[in-house]
Amino acid sequence: MSAQTWYYLQTDTHHGPYSWEELCALRRGGIIDDDTLIAQDGGREWTQFLSALTIRSNVSFMVTDQPNKSRVRYQGFYLMLGLLFGGTGIHHLYAGYYDRAFWQFLLSCVIIFVGWLAMDPEGFGAAPLIVGLGLNMVFVIYGIMTTSKDANGVTML
Repeated sequence: MSAQTWYYLQTDTHHGPYSWEELCALRRGGIIDDDTLIAQDGGREWTQFLSALTIRSNVSFMVTDQPNKSRVRYQGFYLMLGLLFGGTGIHHLYAGYYDRAFWQFLLSCVIIFVGWLAMDPEGFGAAPLIVGLGLNMVFVIYGIMTTSKDANGVTML
């Protein structure tokens, strides 16, 4: 596929051909502005530079399939979420680990349900529930201490 060439119109004279990158450099240099009319090589329709830039930006955004790695996540906030709401798995959601969050939540629900079934005022009482939640918290703390990167591989600050 050959590179597209562009022309711009200034005082009834067209200038070019330029690549899109060169055209953008002319815009940054102040030689053309957002209202300057431009056209592709072989094109019959002139359009404003800003309109073409918007269309090209939207198209490149739509075809990009890379995840957004620019979101900053904080290790301290991840730690706080884990300590306060660890059983829910919300700290894993924050870091983008959706599968871990699901399993953490499911494990907590199972522990609570089994602990509730095992509660017997004449026998063990609430001991199975307390032991189960304690073990769950051990898993949460281990997860917090061993996770330093988010799901995209970006180190949390």
